[in-house]
Amino acid sequence: MESRFCSALYANIDLAHQPLVHEDIIMGDIELDELNDMEVKKILRNLRMPYNHTQRNELWAKLVSKWAHFNGSEDKYTITQESYDQLKIVESAFLNSNLLQNCVLTTKYLKQDGVLELQRIIHLISKELDLVVFCPLLPIFCCYLLVYNATPLLIANVGLKLTDSNNQAFGLPLSQREWTSFLVAIDPLLKKFSKNTYKFYRISFTSSTSSPDFLDISVFCWCHILLTEMPLDFIVRIFDVYIWEGIKILYRAGIVLLKLFRLHSQSSKSTVSLISKEFPEQLATFCRQNITSITTPNEFLKKCFKLRNFSFRYIQSCNRQLRRLGVEKHYLADSFHFALESSASGGKSVGDLGSFITQFADLSFALDSHNPSTVLTNSEFMHIFTHCEARLASLKMPSLVFSTDIHGCNLTTFHTQCDDLEETLIIVVTSDPQNEVFGAFCADPWSSRHQNWGTYFGRGQCFLFTIRPKLQFFMWVGDSKPGSKNLFQLANSSGISIGGGPEGPGLMIDKNVQYGSTANSPTFNNIELSSKSQFTIRLMEVFSLK
Repeated sequence: MESRFCSALYANIDLAHQPLVHEDIIMGDIELDELNDMEVKKILRNLRMPYNHTQRNELWAKLVSKWAHFNGSEDKYTITQESYDQLKIVESAFLNSNLLQNCVLTTKYLKQDGVLELQRIIHLISKELDLVVFCPLLPIFCCYLLVYNATPLLIANVGLKLTDSNNQAFGLPLSQREWTSFLVAIDPLLKKFSKNTYKFYRISFTSSTSSPDFLDISVFCWCHILLTEMPLDFIVRIFDVYIWEGIKILYRAGIVLLKLFRLHSQSSKSTVSLISKEFPEQLATFCRQNITSITTPNEFLKKCFKLRNFSFRYIQSCNRQLRRLGVEKHYLADSFHFALESSASGGKSVGDLGSFITQFADLSFALDSHNPSTVLTNSEFMHIFTHCEARLASLKMPSLVFSTDIHGCNLTTFHTQCDDLEETLIIVVTSDPQNEVFGAFCADPWSSRHQNWGTYFGRGQCFLFTIRPKLQFFMWVGDSKPGSKNLFQLANSSGISIGGGPEGPGLMIDKNVQYGSTANSPTFNNIELSSKSQFTIRLMEVFSLK
């Protein structure tokens, strides 16, 4: 059998010549086609194959091909060899898709050529998924697959499968809100499956920024640290199981990791003080320095599978309950306070709230120095930013690019100022009714109207909101909701619209930027943004967020 082991190609560690660890027993070739699902599951849970053994690359190739239904053939690939070959000649600097820009690449196990290959893989996936601009787990998963498999085309197509929202057991979170909901679900799971650990984290933190009903925000660094700071042999064993069983193993492993850290802290001679801003680094240090003296990779997995009645259905019910309670919104809105506290004290940000926590700190400090709006407070700006999905990773200080007070009430001037901006934030203040404030986040350049004259354009990162008298956000409902249509942005000689439907646009501004209207749009399932469906504009401000 020809080996696909790629240590000489992309991995920056010579896996083939590492010494065997933990005296594990090597298994022979596994013929998956001769086994049923339960037999494969049992083998993978108890697999005694060192992370550095050359058979693993063959095993992973078989596993991903089987569950992705590729069956060793490229006939079912969505991303073709031709697409990949065309991209091979593109320099790294031109691999600039939205998804790639919003990724934090995990590269410590890859050579320079491997990093470039990973960028190509994410870029290829992004080209197939125009509406997806955020998926923090995707580059991590693709990185580890690339370490063991020298066929980037297979990995790109597997990555595409992982971003399929219909593939619930394996599908990865594809928006900032989904990601936050995914992380926060560890709270009810920990409460059910490790009550003592849950109580430990609930009472141990000082300077907590969290809701009194839920864990401290810093605990939700668990997933990033699990997949990037744990020793490689632990991570690889987790992936052995994930490739066959899906997302459940991440929660199991997260619970066990938090439990082991709790036991380690309680057994230390000096009590470990858990401070919110310091916890991510404390947990990461534990993974790097202590965990191998406490347990082995296979023993770690055994602890994971001692959690009984741990079903994917229960995980889904936890996520639904958290969404109904709006918990993910609370943590998104609260995260920049955590960032400020951490940044002000020089704390090191390790957690997977990571990139946007740092971004929140930068933005909040900048807004304190100069708020470009005559309407929005700093807090209102930050609430809007929490709903800007993955673009948090690349948001800059908002810049005022159009104001009716400065540029006049003219839509031609609006287009001159705003057409070439990738994203715009529109704020409307009314005079009739008096002093209501609402608006829209628009994810596509308004210049796209030239290619879509008279028709809607844009993508699912658009949303509508009200600021005063009540703060409310109305996100894209998605493709799956009956009656929904992807009517995001429209621009013509009559004005501009965001959202559409049989009752009218969610928000419409006329060509003179003096009057507007609002209606329920099935795209966002919004209420009327104003107390009057026809309103008069006192002021409109538009901001660039790049």
